[in-house]
Amino acid sequence: MKQTMLAGVALATIVLSSSAFAQDMTFAYINKLDDNAWFVNEVAGAVAEGEKLGVTISPQGVQSDATKAMNALEASIAAGVKGVIIVVPDQAIGPAVMKRTAEAGIPVIAVDDGIKDEAGNDAPFVGFEASAIGKQVGDTIVAFHNSLGWGDKASADTVVLSIEVQGLSVCMDRNLAANAVLTEKLGITEDQIIHIPYDPGSLDKALSATSQTIVALPQAKKFLINACNDDGVLGAVRALEQAGVATENIIGVGINGQMACEEFKKEEDTGLRASIYVDSAVHGATAVKLMHDFVVNGTPIPARTIIDGTVITKADNKGVAECQ
Repeated sequence: MKQTMLAGVALATIVLSSSAFAQDMTFAYINKLDDNAWFVNEVAGAVAEGEKLGVTISPQGVQSDATKAMNALEASIAAGVKGVIIVVPDQAIGPAVMKRTAEAGIPVIAVDDGIKDEAGNDAPFVGFEASAIGKQVGDTIVAFHNSLGWGDKASADTVVLSIEVQGLSVCMDRNLAANAVLTEKLGITEDQIIHIPYDPGSLDKALSATSQTIVALPQAKKFLINACNDDGVLGAVRALEQAGVATENIIGVGINGQMACEEFKKEEDTGLRASIYVDSAVHGATAVKLMHDFVVNGTPIPARTIIDGTVITKADNKGVAECQ
């Protein structure tokens, strides 16, 4: 009886100690653009998951500035965080991030954009699979090409506006995969693919870059648009609208759904025909849960945790429930 009571006391002590440890734990959540809807939602998901687990999340936005990201990392290490979750503004800082966290003995998880160390080893990653979601974009554009009566093959006056963040591999993987589908299924030639950079991936940058580009394309009458995110597609759509291109001649498919959800609520038709919706809050929450389980329980962090996307469209309100 005495041994049973002692065992119970010991177990209670362990549980209480574990709980106290969790309550004292802070994870840094460094994100590259904290005024972007995607990252606002992602951080909110992380904070909510932290509250469930008794973990403090310290969000730090760095406005697409690599130097600010490294400064935020150093400040987090100095503050004694138990884990670092990061969306890098530039994948080139990956080796530096992994070196500093390794030196500090702190685990790191990369979200949305993968990073590698100096030897080319990947950090644990949470996000969607870039090439797979790019293929989804391409297939969705092809489906609209057929349903709108544009035919099985693209006409000579059709161009693809590939709106690209050219220094970010995960973005380029999406574009390349989408363009490959359009080449295979619609007969699009390389000459018909117009590569338009819009670093750092904002709507305004895409609008400006597309406006400057399309003036040199007087032969183009129909436009297929893919990009790294909704921002790129909708920026290109706005540029075409301002140039007098009718909505019926535009097929754009975005990624993430953040802007598509608002666009679909409008009465008028839109050239942003669909988006591959991914709830970024799930990315943030998943990363926090994996970090917590590793730090508290020693559960290994998977090398890759992939979050699937869902096609949403305005037609018949299909998929718009995902936006609620």
